[in-house]
Amino acid sequence: MKAFEVDTSSMVEEFRKRRDLVVSRLSEIGLKFSKPAGAFYVFIDIRPFLGQRYVNSNEFALGLLEEQKVGMVPGSAFSCEGFIRMSYSSSVEELKKGIDRFGRFLKAI
Repeated sequence: MKAFEVDTSSMVEEFRKRRDLVVSRLSEIGLKFSKPAGAFYVFIDIRPFLGQRYVNSNEFALGLLEEQKVGMVPGSAFSCEGFIRMSYSSSVEELKKGIDRFGRFLKAI
């Protein structure tokens, strides 16, 4: 019996493109984050945006979802309060739309 083989090189390249897009766009906004090395998500530092309106990452994530219809996971779910986790497993077009909405959300804070 021959083992099931999968060519993952095209998938790896696609996720690299998505990662580079996300890293570039988040940098343009001026955000601090950890550049992913092997996963398909990025942790974004939202501490500068916490204060009176949103006091923690959970409230921030809920506000982002309600106001801009963008879903991200609060860092508190990973013991990383003050951060938010963004996945880049969506299509390039969806990522662009989501980052645009995220940028609008940040400007409104």
